[in-house]
Amino acid sequence: MSKRPEPGEAMPRSELHEAYGGNRQSGISISGQAGMIHLFSDPIATEKFGLADGFAEDGTYLYTGAGQKGDQTLTQGNKALLTHKDAGRDVYVWQKTDRAVYRCLGQFELDQEQPYVSEDAIDADGDLRTVIVFRLRSVGDPVATTPVVTTIPGPERRIAEERAVIGSRGLSQRVVRANRDSEADLSRRYRAHLERLGHEVVRYQIQPPGEVRPFVTDFYDRTDNVLVECKASPTRQAVRLAIGQLLDFRRFLSPTPRLAVLTGSKPRQDLIDLCSSIMVEVIWLEEDGAFTSSFD
Repeated sequence: MSKRPEPGEAMPRSELHEAYGGNRQSGISISGQAGMIHLFSDPIATEKFGLADGFAEDGTYLYTGAGQKGDQTLTQGNKALLTHKDAGRDVYVWQKTDRAVYRCLGQFELDQEQPYVSEDAIDADGDLRTVIVFRLRSVGDPVATTPVVTTIPGPERRIAEERAVIGSRGLSQRVVRANRDSEADLSRRYRAHLERLGHEVVRYQIQPPGEVRPFVTDFYDRTDNVLVECKASPTRQAVRLAIGQLLDFRRFLSPTPRLAVLTGSKPRQDLIDLCSSIMVEVIWLEEDGAFTSSFD
């Protein structure tokens, strides 16, 4: 029998394929001779489209199927995964932890009662579509359930509306993209401002035990030890949401960061006072393109 991956094993994808075979480009990579299917899970990539791979409360691992545009179908890699038991192929899930490094979460198999569900999501063009979300169960030793905190350098995530918001409020795709893009633009501008000052800026991906979706921070100013949550709107709802997110994120990070809310314009004084009362900085974009802090 060919060598099998071990849970917790981590390596660049190039080395992974040298060791275990399989297609080097596909998210669902079939290693025919070795009798394996490798699933490459990137929660950041799927999060951009309103989904994220990860563990559900019932212990299943949710994995978004192959296909970046249009409705996904049970063909090619998706079909291979659906029929992996009939073909005698073992399935291994690899979750991305860095730009090119993947960690093996262990061997899995499709849930027998409900192997997949269909979900609404946004494709690479920003259009609403149907995707296949496979439900996988761990085989053998369980995956470690301690929180996983990963530093993610590189460009900011694109802000995508939750599927539930799209469905319950009936927001048009144009409105969803506008909200996402304005927030992403604000985040990019402030990040560029920090980098011009010589600051090191990264993001964190946080996977608490039992959560379906990993948390993804907007960005962290490592130089000043400040965790920033970006909201294009300065409304009470947006500011309160940002505060809740920051408090949730902070408990996983060490050293404990200072907290800041970044908004696209100056919030009302009452909201600035709210943030000041719990030592949360407010940063906003002025009409002239400069940034102002409530702590100045």
